Amino acid sequence: MNKDKDRSLGSDDDGPLLAGFLNASDGSWGYPAEPHRRVRELVLQLATLREKADQQILPSDEETDAINASLKNYPWVLRVIYRTMIRAGKISRLPKPVFTDWQAAPDAAQSFAVMAINLARSGRLERLRRCAYCRAWFFAKDPRGTYCPGIAIRGKRGQSKCKQKMHRSKPGYAEKNRQYQKKHTQTLKEMAGLAKEKKRGKKR
Repeated sequence: MNKDKDRSLGSDDDGPLLAGFLNASDGSWGYPAEPHRRVRELVLQLATLREKADQQILPSDEETDAINASLKNYPWVLRVIYRTMIRAGKISRLPKPVFTDWQAAPDAAQSFAVMAINLARSGRLERLRRCAYCRAWFFAKDPRGTYCPGIAIRGKRGQSKCKQKMHRSKPGYAEKNRQYQKKHTQTLKEMAGLAKEKKRGKKR
C-alpha cells in the first residue's frame, strides 16, 4: 500500500479526535447541535453496517438509502491543485498537478464525518465505542477495551477510574473489600509486632 493511499484512510489521530468531538455534544467544541447530531448518526449507521458485514448479513435497501442520505450532507468535488516548495527563502509552485477532493458545500463538522468514513474504510471504526461505565465515547487502543482511559489510577497502569468504579459497583464488593481491609490491617499489625520483637532481640 503506498503512502498516498495510507493518507486517504486517515491518520492515527482520527479515532481519539472523533471520540472527543462526539463527547462534546454540549457545544464545548464550538460546533452547532445539528452538525454534531448528523455526525453521530453517521457513526452509528456505519457501525451497524460494519457489524452486519462481519456477520455476512446484507443490509436492506432502506438501511442503504438511509446511509446514502446521511452522506449527501458531505458532498465533495475533484479539484486540481499545485503543491508549493520553499527554496532559498522563496515560495515556488511545482509544475506537477495534483488531483484532490475538495468540500463542495462545507458542513461545520464535515472533517469529523470524513474521519468516521476513513475509520470505516480502514476497518478501525469498531474501536470507536462507548465506555461500559460512564458511556463516554473513546477510541480503544486494545480491541478488547471496554472502558474509557479516563484518569489512570496511581500505581496501576492500564486501569482507569471507570474500570475501578464498575468493579466496585458489583454485588458483594463492599463486603469482600471490608474483609480484605480487615485482613490487610491484621497482617500489618502482625508485621509491626514482629519488627519490634526483632529490634528488641538485637538490643539484648
